[in-house]
Amino acid sequence: MLKAEILAAAKEYVASGEIPYLPLAGYQEYLTSGNRLHFEERYFARRRQLAVLALAYELQPTQETKELLEQVIWEVCNEYTWLCRLICPL
Repeated sequence: MLKAEILAAAKEYVASGEIPYLPLAGYQEYLTSGNRLHFEERYFARRRQLAVLALAYELQPTQETKELLEQVIWEVCNEYTWLCRLICPL
């Protein structure tokens, strides 16, 4: 059952082809207002997508999953910080 859920979620990610965007404005919003929900929602959505695609590729490797997984890894590597620690100033 879990395998089917992972593969179904990965299929949806591949179909959309979108990767959650982490804009600087979301980080700045937290710094000015203290509201970190907008930034964290996208941050954790990206991490969820990374985990699902990696597991799906291990379970049932496809070229489409691999390509999106590589792009998500690229985006994570390009993040300002890999910590969900919004107390770090820019």
